[in-house]
Amino acid sequence: MQKIRKILNNEYFNYIFWLLLVFLSFFTIDYITRYACMLHIDCLNVQNIYATYFSVFWIIILSLILIFLPKKVGKRVYLILISIFSIYAFALLTHLSILGRTFNIYDLFSAGEGLTYFSDILNHLNPYAFLIIFLSIILCGVTLKLWPETRIENHALASIFVIAICLGCACKTNAQYYLNDTAATEEWNSYEEPKFIYERFSNPTSSLEVSGLYEFIYRDLTLYLKKDKAISQDEVNEITSYLESRKLTKENNHTGIFEGKNVIMIMMESVDNTYLNKDVMPTLNGLKSKSLYFKNRYSPIYGIGATFNSEFTSLTGTYSSTEGMAAYFYTANNYQYSLPNLFKENGYKVNSFHMNDGKFYDRSIMHKQFGFEKYNSFKDYTGKYIRTDSEILDYDNIYQAIAPDEPFFSFIVTYSAHLPYTSENEVCQNKMQDKFYNKDDYETSCFKSTLYDTDTFINKLITKLKNDNKLDDTVIILYGDHLAYSYSKRIQMGGNENYNLNKGVYMIYNSKTTPEEIDTLNTTIDMVPTILNLFDLKGYDPNNYLGIDTFNKKANHIVYFSDYNWYDGKTYSGNLSKKDYLSNKKYVDNMNDYVANLIDYDNKIVIHDYYKYKE
Repeated sequence: MQKIRKILNNEYFNYIFWLLLVFLSFFTIDYITRYACMLHIDCLNVQNIYATYFSVFWIIILSLILIFLPKKVGKRVYLILISIFSIYAFALLTHLSILGRTFNIYDLFSAGEGLTYFSDILNHLNPYAFLIIFLSIILCGVTLKLWPETRIENHALASIFVIAICLGCACKTNAQYYLNDTAATEEWNSYEEPKFIYERFSNPTSSLEVSGLYEFIYRDLTLYLKKDKAISQDEVNEITSYLESRKLTKENNHTGIFEGKNVIMIMMESVDNTYLNKDVMPTLNGLKSKSLYFKNRYSPIYGIGATFNSEFTSLTGTYSSTEGMAAYFYTANNYQYSLPNLFKENGYKVNSFHMNDGKFYDRSIMHKQFGFEKYNSFKDYTGKYIRTDSEILDYDNIYQAIAPDEPFFSFIVTYSAHLPYTSENEVCQNKMQDKFYNKDDYETSCFKSTLYDTDTFINKLITKLKNDNKLDDTVIILYGDHLAYSYSKRIQMGGNENYNLNKGVYMIYNSKTTPEEIDTLNTTIDMVPTILNLFDLKGYDPNNYLGIDTFNKKANHIVYFSDYNWYDGKTYSGNLSKKDYLSNKKYVDNMNDYVANLIDYDNKIVIHDYYKYKE
């Protein structure tokens, strides 16, 4: 007993014990964060040895810093670091609960929008996030309580330093070694190789899993600060060569069927197939059987900002980059082949409309660059925000701007169905539909009412166009920006747990056009060439776009996703087993390479402004 007391009172023992507490407090934050992420992605495991090595390396570095600081300063630095990492992890896991992925540094630029929906954040708090805060408070309190009064002797400190440096170097070396070991990953799942994920660093959730929290933060910051090198002429030629090698022809049996008609293109916030029925969305549901209805349209999310991602892609024919900045940072890019630019060149008056200020997502600048004459906030017409779509056309000046007497292309982004589906939503405050109200399920009551409100706007628009004798000469393009990821019962109502495999709403309506149901696979990137061909616009060349006209029957139509998975109508690469792969090895390998090249080309087009250098 006396020996035990002697050990406990030993200065070196107490110092080592304190160091272990420091280590444990940092490691707990990292480990729980990775564990929570693991529950969302099957391909990775919290026990990834490379991520653990990275984390131990950084914890050693942080611990060494604390060792050499004076007690008072060290305690403050430690408290600040634990607070920052705990809050950061809490935010990561909350973001994961709402959007199904963690975030990177670029997401922080649009964090202000998320904070405006505080109640929805509260509804999606991750229990592991609370566990991190709880354990951090306890471990931090104990560590501060046991903080050594004085430094140990210099020779002992030097020994600890040397040992720590050796351990740190060993951990860093082993992390890189195991990261490069691809033996554990099946050949057909090369996009899941830790080395591939780490080098690309385009998927925040997977990147966090392979690198650990602290390496993730470090690498995220260094990539952000790293200046992108300019695109080389060889890279420009490579992209041009690929685009032209497809030899896509412009003419097909749908070329010019809408030639000369006006366009109202409506991107509908959070409208998916969950409640696309005659009860909740009677107008839109009815239009399915009166339109060109694209039943196999997918809406992959590339880059940051699900809404602006679809907005950017559906107007430019290019996905947002999976690397680098969010699309709305590329305000100086050349978008000469965008929908607004080509419609403007063909004599149309082109304008865009939404409830928000033009500074949000830099729309006033981005839309001007896309080719729009002006980005119009509804607030400019009314002096107030219009957050309920059904009220938009109550203002005649807005309708006149959307549908002027001259040829027009008007782009509208709706808002009603935007999260949260709580009492904070103005639709649910003021326009809750009695037929949907269920006191035991306010979320569903609210969500249905918001969809109904958007549907009411569409009905009002069609009615006004008809009364104004403009309906026959106007094509209405309707599509959802993304699925309603914030609606907690989406999967329960038939949605797929795998975001990639959820189909999106997309139809093109004109009162004089023969209805048609289109089975061809297509995604948001295919919308631009499809629409341009339907109107047979001058200046349109299908070989300027990565996307393909959906009505081109000779082309190879596939869907590819930002995580390098793909779907060809029969096979989804993410579901392949080893047996499936071996029975069709050549095809799968070719598809994997093909998709990787497409994503690489897309990134270069956006990040390096390819169209500026294209001859």
